[in-house]
Amino acid sequence: MRKLYTKLLYSLIVISTVMCASPNSDKENIIVDNVVLEEEVGDPGPPPPMMKSEYPTIEAWLKAVLDGKKPEMSISTYKFGVFHLQERGYTIFLVGENQYQESPTKSVVRIEYKPDNAYYLLPADFAEGLDTQRVYDKIYEEIVSFTKTDTFKQSFFVKGDKLVFETNGKQIWHKQQ
Repeated sequence: MRKLYTKLLYSLIVISTVMCASPNSDKENIIVDNVVLEEEVGDPGPPPPMMKSEYPTIEAWLKAVLDGKKPEMSISTYKFGVFHLQERGYTIFLVGENQYQESPTKSVVRIEYKPDNAYYLLPADFAEGLDTQRVYDKIYEEIVSFTKTDTFKQSFFVKGDKLVFETNGKQIWHKQQ
């Protein structure tokens, strides 16, 4: 699997001062631990070149995703994101991810579901007259709106824990406990 990046979350130095057992002793023991937390995240890769907009709406694209290849395993997070290329416009992507704790200090997020039509090139008029932030907001709102449909409620998406919009960091939907 190709890595998007290995991210060093933070490095923490813990200094612990422990007094010796003898109440009369003024000696100190100092213990220094260096803790490095790492997270590896899978990379969906860029959209294919020469891609065309095959669906009139985000909802139509999502319905096509649901009619296509299903995940072969349980997926905890379905992640949406956006590529914005000046010459091509906005392309949404969708992948399914699971996170694994490889060690106490390292977690790995693997892409374990990528639909055949994982990319959706938005029609040019979708972003007409909107700045980039408003386009992202509109995409987010349309996906949230889709989560309220019967199609979504009967889909494999609801078997996951959540849907997130990586571009703005917002959660789109989460499973009710």
